[in-house]
Amino acid sequence: MRRAGRRPRRRRHATGSHTRKRLLLVALKLLGQRGYANTSTRAIAQAARVNIAAINYYFHSKEGLYYAALDQLVFASKLDVAALSTPDQPIDTLLHDLFPSLLAPLRKGRTAGFAVRLCLHELIAPTPMCRDKIAPVIRASHQALASVLCSHLGASDAH
Repeated sequence: MRRAGRRPRRRRHATGSHTRKRLLLVALKLLGQRGYANTSTRAIAQAARVNIAAINYYFHSKEGLYYAALDQLVFASKLDVAALSTPDQPIDTLLHDLFPSLLAPLRKGRTAGFAVRLCLHELIAPTPMCRDKIAPVIRASHQALASVLCSHLGASDAH
């Protein structure tokens, strides 16, 4: 029985930001394990312990959620080529600094690990969404890196 003057305890609900992050993390994990075609929004919602309508609320659709997951890939795969392009830097120093830059995203916790798995899954079964979202980033990083290497080696720009 409730005492007079005391309000019943309310269950705490996750904030919108927390729910969105949890959905994104679970989606990264499941999409990386199963791929886009084999991952349902129902499975994502159940694993995230949210109502399936939350996916539509935060991401508008399964495709919107996938684009948000791919944004994590873009964020994890951006290479800071400008930091590697010091003009007087010897090539061995450049290469020595390059590999930690390439591997840095893997040190950013489980989200990066899930993003890498998603990327590997995309290599096996590519989707048009990934091609539209990731290819321009990879192409730009590749061209910038090739340009830096060519300038250090005294070669003309590679295409």
